[in-house]
Formats: sequence, structure tokens, C-alpha cells
Amino acid sequence: MKYDVFISYSRKDTAIADQICAAFDKAGISYFIDRQGIGGGMEFPKVLAPAIRESEVFLLLASQNAYDSAYTDREITFAFNKKHGAKMLPYIIDEAPLPEHLELIFSSNNWRMMTVHPIETVLVEDVRQLLRQTKQESTSINETETKDEEAQSSIPSYNETDFPKPYLKDDKYGYVDSEVNTIIPFIYDFAEDFSEGLASVAINEKYGFIDPKGNVVIPLIYDYSGDFSEGLASVEKNEKWGFINRQGKTVIPFEYDDTSDFSEGLASVEKNEKWGFINRQGKTVIPFEYDDTGTFFEDLASVEKYGKWGFINKQGKIVIPFEYDDTGDFSEDISIVVKNRKWGAIEKLGNIVIPFEYDEIKEFAEGVAVAKKSGKLGIIDTLGNTVIPFEYEDIIRFTKALVAAKKNEKWLFLNMRGNIAYDETEYTDILLNVDLIRVMKNGKWGYINKQGDIVIPCEYEYAFYFTDGKAKVRKRGFLESKTIQFDKQGNRID
Repeated sequence: MKYDVFISYSRKDTAIADQICAAFDKAGISYFIDRQGIGGGMEFPKVLAPAIRESEVFLLLASQNAYDSAYTDREITFAFNKKHGAKMLPYIIDEAPLPEHLELIFSSNNWRMMTVHPIETVLVEDVRQLLRQTKQESTSINETETKDEEAQSSIPSYNETDFPKPYLKDDKYGYVDSEVNTIIPFIYDFAEDFSEGLASVAINEKYGFIDPKGNVVIPLIYDYSGDFSEGLASVEKNEKWGFINRQGKTVIPFEYDDTSDFSEGLASVEKNEKWGFINRQGKTVIPFEYDDTGTFFEDLASVEKYGKWGFINKQGKIVIPFEYDDTGDFSEDISIVVKNRKWGAIEKLGNIVIPFEYDEIKEFAEGVAVAKKSGKLGIIDTLGNTVIPFEYEDIIRFTKALVAAKKNEKWLFLNMRGNIAYDETEYTDILLNVDLIRVMKNGKWGYINKQGDIVIPCEYEYAFYFTDGKAKVRKRGFLESKTIQFDKQGNRID
């Protein structure tokens, strides 16, 4: 995915970041910010580096908070290495001047001060000017780029909404848009989400890749396949795994028993029942000595040895000792870990930031995670503070600020302060939908929108999923059941 701007900032400066996002929205400038578009099913570190690389402009919200953040510093360094100082814009938001080392990095562009230069005029125009320069420069390709860089630059760019999604219908997979209109026919036995512009699909137990229009880009000749990550995809053939590029060329031979996707330049691979790490050229960087591994996120990878998990860095050095029963990848600067059957979290030096007192902690997203304690669910933040009390039987997150929570067999909607978000209407069941939420009340189904408004009343025996912008509902009459159709605005379609 490509963005106009990557916004680097300290979370202590969220209020100002929100103002800048609003200005960009108004100006039609697309942007990536680390709390945007990252749901529970997506790993934060895995998208961070590609987002910096694929954004045209790197914008630093410069402040003392940002200068004090090691993670902001890493983003700046990574961006500088990828962009060589060009298309990098510092915007000082608290009058704290740039440190000397950042003056060097940002020397190719003038810095701005928010108290002098308003967001919606100077900043927006600065960004537009950099984007215009990028558009002019994109008409030619630097002939000195390596073949690998050329392959990376040839990856098609799509906005998130451009990717059709896999959908199952009559035991076959196809792809639909956000309105559930069919984009790619239902002909596949298996289908994955699009990754770097290509999706893995299978027919008759053979795997290959298609583009968003359904064209076969890489023939269906493999026994299995992973997703594309950093320009390469792992594929299996004759019970061995290797890696191919986007043109289907084998770039790392089929010699491994299992593989993971590339992350931060390295992939974990298995050989002779031991795991190690290779780089994009297929060279072994970390020896095959582990019983299992995670992948590198935020410069660390979880690895298992002798039945316990710890963390290593990219040089293979043990950073956090092998003392955990299970670990997650680092995300939002912490890793969820298990010790003596209790869940907690640690930071990158191994210090405990969330005590081992939970029965389970799900993945953090946007600074919060669903957790279980004494058999009940609640929500905690990355410091272990309780955001929503532990008194619910189930919790589903819909948006950044909205959850559905089940208590005493009833569902209600809460904001992130734990307060009821809509009215005090309670539902006995809910089901996710594209734009509307299916809800049950008094044994009858209907639909509400994400603002809590009733769009289709709860008076039907069953409410079906929306397809092609329409949904069928079933209502039992005196003699027989009757099926009725509605659109997403609640209008009946006869």
C-alpha cells in the first residue's frame, strides 16, 4: 500500500496529530499513522517498515516528546536510509528546536514551527509541493538501482479500499468489494487476502497468485504458498519450501522443511528439525539451533529452546532469557508472554510492564487489548490499566472507540471509557456485517448502523448477510414464512 504521508509522532502528542490528520483529510492527502487501519488480525510491526518505505513523504511531528522516544528515532533513521533525507519534513509542534543530529538528517528540507506556520496552509502546501516533486521524478527510473530495488519499485500500489476481499459462496472462493459485489468469480478452492498486490489462490490443491483483476500472474503449480512479504513469497514444491519473486522466479532454492514470511529483511526457516534465519539472498544469518521461532518485529524475534521462549536480536544474541512458556511478537513496544500459566507483558529490556495475573491477553491494537481475568473479559492498556472492567462474557471490537460486550446473556455497546455508547438497548445476539450490524432483540433480528441507529427493525426470524448491497430477511406469517429484501439504507426492495 502507498500513502502520501507517513506521520511519525510521540503518542503524548496525539491531540496535535489528530489535528494534522483532520487537515490532511480535508485536503485529500492520504496518510499512515500508527493507530490507523491496524486491526486485531494485523501485526503492527509488520506494516510499519513497509508503510514508511511506501509513503512519499515522511513527516516528523517534532517535539521534546518525540526526541525522547527511541522508537521515533528508529523511524527517522529507517526513513533516512530509505529516502536519503529527501521527502522528509520536520514540523516542530512545541518550540523545542531540532537536536543537532536531526538537523543533519532534515537538512535537505526547511523545518517549520507550528506556532508560526498554521497546519492547514503552510504544512499542507509543503506536503503538496513534495508530492508534486515526487510525481515529476517518478517519470524516470534510476538506472543504477539494483535488480532487487527495481523489483520492489514495480510492486503495484493500491489503497486499502482497492483490495477485493476473499469470500466463500457455495463452497467456492471468489473476491468481493466493500459492497460485497463480485469482483473475481467464485472458482477457487482456497483464497487468501491480497498482499503486496497479489493473492494466493488454489484450484485442485495447486497454488499460485492472481492480481486484483483476477489475472493469473504466477501459475498454479505449487503444493502450498504463503503471502508476499518484502517482495518474496514462500512456496512449497515436492515437500520442500523456497521463495519466489513477483515474476514467479525462484530466488531462494527449495531446500527447507518449513518457512515463515520475510519480516525486517529476515525469514525464519526450518531444516533438519531446527529453525534459523536467512536473509533475502538465502544466506544463513542466524544458525539452525532453535526448536521454534517467531518472526522479527521491532528488531527482536521470539525463539524457543529446551521448551522455553526468549528473544534474540538480528545478530543472534540473546536479549531476553529463555524463561517463558509462550511469547508473542513485540507490538506497540511490548510483548505478551506466558509464565506459569499466567499472562502478562514485557518491554524490550525484559522488564515486566503488565503483571502475570491474567488468564489470557489478546493482541494489542491501538493501545488496548481484550484480556481475561477470573473467567471474565475486560480491556486493558499497554501499562496494564483497566480500561473496561472485567465483567463481560464476550467482547468484540468494532472500531477504535467502540466495542460490543456481552453480560448476563445480553449484548450492549460500550465506548473506551466503559460507558454505554448508544442508548440502553440490549441485544441477545449480534453478527458482524459489512456496514450494518445484525442484532437480535426479543428473539427477532434486525440491523443497526455503527452509530447505533436502528436501520431495519428487529422483527424478523432471520437476517442474512448483505450481498451486492442487499440483504434478505425472513418473517413468519400466519400460513408461511415470507422472505423480504432490503438495501443498506433500510429501504424495502420488492
